[in-house]
Amino acid sequence: MNKLVVGLVAAGSLMIAPPIALGGFAFFEIVGGNYDHLKKERILEILSKESMLYYNDGTTQLGSLFGSEHRQYMRLKEIPKLLQQGVVAAEDDEFYKHKGVNFLSTVRAAFRNIVMGKREGASTITQQTVKNLYGRPVTNLRAKFDEAINSFKMERRFTKDEILEFYLNQFHVTGNGRGVGVAAKYYFDKEAQELTLTEAAFIAGSVKGPERYNPFTKRAASAQNRAKADAKIRKNYVLKRMLDNKFISAKEYQEALKEEVPFKQGKFQFNELFITELVQRQLARKEVLAALGAENPEEVGSMGLRITTTLDQAVQQGALYGVRQNLSRLEMILTGFEKANPTQFVAIQRPDIHSFYVGKLLQVSKEKGKESATVSLGLPECFVPSEAIDRVAKITDQALYRGLDKSKAALLAQLHAGEFVLVSVREQRPDGRLVCDLERQPRVQGAAIVLDKGQVVAMVGGYAPHEYNRAVFAKRQPGSTFKTLTYYPALQLGWHILEPLLNTRNVYTWQGQFYYPRPDHSPETLETTFAGAGAKSENLASVWLLAHLLDRLTFSQFKDLLVTLEMAKPGENEAEVANKLASKYNARLAEADLRAGLFGGVKNELLDDVSLSQDRRLRTVLKSMNFGNGFEAEAARVVAAKPKTMPEKEKLIRLQVLKNNFLRWESQREQARVAIERVKSLVQSKALLSKEDVLALAPFYAVDKSIVYQSPDPYDVGAVTPLLETPKPRVLKAEEVVSLAESNISLFSEENVLLDGLVPMSLIAEIKEQVEVKYKTIADAGPMEKLFWHDDFRYSLGMIYAQFMTRQMGIESEVQWVPSFPLGANVVSLAELSLAYQTILEGKTYRYFNNDQENQLLLIKRIEDEQGNLLWEADQQEHQLVDEFYTSQMLSVLRGTVTNGTARAANRTVVLRSKNPTDDAVLEKAGLRIPIFGKTGTTNDYVNATYVGFLPYPSDPGSSSLSPKNAYTVAAYVGYDTNEPMRRRGFKVAGGTGALPAWIEIAQTLIREQKFADKLNWKPMVEKKFSEIPFEFESDVQRITVPVHGASVANGDSDGDGSDDSRADLNSVIDDYASSRNSVLRVALAGRYSDGLFIPTRRVSPLNVRIKGGTQKEPQPQAVTSDSAASGEKKDDLMGAVGNSLPPAPGDMAKNAAPVTAPTPGKENLHHDFPIPKFKIDDTFNSEDPIN
Repeated sequence: MNKLVVGLVAAGSLMIAPPIALGGFAFFEIVGGNYDHLKKERILEILSKESMLYYNDGTTQLGSLFGSEHRQYMRLKEIPKLLQQGVVAAEDDEFYKHKGVNFLSTVRAAFRNIVMGKREGASTITQQTVKNLYGRPVTNLRAKFDEAINSFKMERRFTKDEILEFYLNQFHVTGNGRGVGVAAKYYFDKEAQELTLTEAAFIAGSVKGPERYNPFTKRAASAQNRAKADAKIRKNYVLKRMLDNKFISAKEYQEALKEEVPFKQGKFQFNELFITELVQRQLARKEVLAALGAENPEEVGSMGLRITTTLDQAVQQGALYGVRQNLSRLEMILTGFEKANPTQFVAIQRPDIHSFYVGKLLQVSKEKGKESATVSLGLPECFVPSEAIDRVAKITDQALYRGLDKSKAALLAQLHAGEFVLVSVREQRPDGRLVCDLERQPRVQGAAIVLDKGQVVAMVGGYAPHEYNRAVFAKRQPGSTFKTLTYYPALQLGWHILEPLLNTRNVYTWQGQFYYPRPDHSPETLETTFAGAGAKSENLASVWLLAHLLDRLTFSQFKDLLVTLEMAKPGENEAEVANKLASKYNARLAEADLRAGLFGGVKNELLDDVSLSQDRRLRTVLKSMNFGNGFEAEAARVVAAKPKTMPEKEKLIRLQVLKNNFLRWESQREQARVAIERVKSLVQSKALLSKEDVLALAPFYAVDKSIVYQSPDPYDVGAVTPLLETPKPRVLKAEEVVSLAESNISLFSEENVLLDGLVPMSLIAEIKEQVEVKYKTIADAGPMEKLFWHDDFRYSLGMIYAQFMTRQMGIESEVQWVPSFPLGANVVSLAELSLAYQTILEGKTYRYFNNDQENQLLLIKRIEDEQGNLLWEADQQEHQLVDEFYTSQMLSVLRGTVTNGTARAANRTVVLRSKNPTDDAVLEKAGLRIPIFGKTGTTNDYVNATYVGFLPYPSDPGSSSLSPKNAYTVAAYVGYDTNEPMRRRGFKVAGGTGALPAWIEIAQTLIREQKFADKLNWKPMVEKKFSEIPFEFESDVQRITVPVHGASVANGDSDGDGSDDSRADLNSVIDDYASSRNSVLRVALAGRYSDGLFIPTRRVSPLNVRIKGGTQKEPQPQAVTSDSAASGEKKDDLMGAVGNSLPPAPGDMAKNAAPVTAPTPGKENLHHDFPIPKFKIDDTFNSEDPIN
């Protein structure tokens, strides 16, 4: 005892003053102080203490951070001696000599820390054990002194072996529990007793800072290799310490020194809790750890905390049921019904509703019309009724087309008493009888997520609740759901949803490459609108829009966009910025390139001509016409393509598309002019026709009342689109040509001669003249103005803005800005996609943590200690990322998908229901629809199917309408982990057939469990025979009815949304692209009526950008008209429904290079780097439908 006190006083004199008083206090504390916290049962209780997770009600337990297999307490005699010795050698080789504190080590560490500036620890194993058991909320001298006192106390109470046992059972193993038993399984997938010297040395060395040496938590291969290298260095250090302490021989040391650490990750099951990993990630936030007084998230698992999550129990269980049953359904479609493996049968006593079990068939009734089965689940029995048998028959028949009776007979032939089947418990009837559905263990996988302002209400990571969390970590192609992320930025750049988009085959040139997008179904019209493109998931129109994203911007707005994207800074020299951007993005400011851009501007002006809009064929030819740089060489390449990579039909279409270019038409016009001059000369001379004359006049034909000058290989518009017929001109003999000219020479004027029977020579002449005028104006302009007219750079900048916006909306995965962007060729997670869609509701993002991510998920609602004291609570911060002006238009597009498009199956299926049986009977009969919104997505060869949408919910009791301010964002996807096509015979799994059924089940769960009927004042709606609950937009929005593919206001407004009232049977075949019975859409957007025509309001307002180190500014709307654009006056633009607002002519712009202006004065800007993606057009032709 005397030695102990003397030592303590010495330590006190080194660390704390005055030493005598502290030494005396320490003596009495050690000898007569409280030892209750050091009772062995208390220590074991602490070692087994765990933090519990709860659903969002704060009372229903979800699970714990660590399950039982993560808490393997091992007696010292069960722990290999080598591991014990390794820990002692590495952490405290004086462990068996000191009395709890190593004074010499403390002095040495203090000297190194203070004098030499090197950080060195001096804690003994006993001190570390005390710290890990009782924590150290703050790091100061008093806390270290208390820790030393407790170390001395522990040494008095327990033997060294007992203290070492405590220590070896309490160190943390990255996110998986504590102790050497867990470490052995985690790092090497073996029991602790089986560890080799190398493995034991590594574990001993990883006790402190395990994350550095853990290759399993690293995603990049380089980081994994670095962790393995660091692990070997650390292992070798421990081996050297063991050798120095004579724990191992020199031979053992040399052999183990050469060995790599043989990592082999063991598998742990979390209690429900693919969610656990996400909770731990959010616990790792600095502000959360600080509030809890923890140094790392591993400590939190044993702090006995109450962690309330954002998950709703009923919705979570309903979502899991919806996903699992849908995956079972798809598996039966794709591979048929199959019985279960008998080894998976586990007898149960109390089955849960909506859970899946393997059961034993007790009885099978095959009586026609009364087919059924009885299944034993152990103690209880489950009844499979006739409609459940019919369900499986319908499902399996979708790909086989045998008919319901044959499919049912085939199913019943597989069912025999004594065999085992997988069932899901559908319900428990009032008499206590369980009703089940037959299911199939799926290989196809999927996920789902439900968000409310960033908070995760439910999340399903796959078929099994303990599996890999596909909702967050699986990166999949989203298909056409990315079209929405093209439409949204287009609106911000001045478009509106009733503008016409070209919907025919075409070619797009970018960065020297030629891109030929293809449709996934036959387009119904030559042009469509935003609303129509969204409803019918039109590939061609969406790609065309991306190529023309900047068509509505003025020169001033173009420069502002560069600043918004931080590609330029306010005040920078405009010419320098333009030259730098031109060089980086391969935008040569040469004459040919500028003429191509000016051609696009001229073409847009001509398309505004009302007379042109009356000629569908000519309008389509002009709208799809390209300038033609490099087209001859591309045509030669297409001709040379082998049939294996490009079938003849596709080759024909591409060659025809390439012919429709201005340079070719202009060359043909010049040939026609020479031939016309020859005709005039012959008329005047009245000379006999020579052979040369006959040959020169051979290209002249006649169609209707027009003269045609036809090239030897004419443009065949009918080969490009079946919606147009190629003119079939009549051959004119040379004499007939001359005779016609003699009778009426005006027939051969440029206004009356049609090139290839399609394009007036005068139109090509006008285009040439206007391009020439504009080029002369811009030839001497500054580089920035030339860059504005550079077609390829405009294409790039539009794509860059669309990509940049996806990141602001919450997509952290790398998204390439390439021409196929709208078709969903990038890979993102379902959670990221949901965050992006959520932004559309109000233009807002939500943040809960202090990091750079703009839009965040929240899974932890609050954290309390054991006594219920609040330690941390989520604080929601809203940011208005995008002007709310665009919400109504985007929701109109997404509503059209449900009422008239690829998600029609949901329209009459998602209806108001109640948990009250009386009310529910009334509501079931009324079929009162809840207005839902969303977009389907299907990838190339049907590898992935997705649906993302919104379900608005009532916020207050007595609500009589719904609004975008309160809506769940729900997303689901299905697909094989191996990326196999989901198809069988003629059946192909698309977004509407694959992901939508799970989405519907989740929506119905939300409606029931969140008690929509209790909050909505629905009875007056039923009495007045409403078909749908009213949905309210902002006050200045007009509701109009338009054709699906048009912009003119339609006559009649019965129900208003063009809905198909027929309810879908989700177990039968659903054709995503079948024509609906209605051909109108109900849309909502700002605007006014003028002379009976609805004029939409156009607004240019790119999203706000929060700059690193700065603060977010409020949005700066820049709504402009074509009249006010040049002057810079900012106001709403009330344009025609199909009109185009064009940038002013180059002559209207300032020619002198001026500094780039910022949309928000004083805003700090940093240059963003948008490197050109590695993009190569894939000429390998896939006969299957493309990404859609």
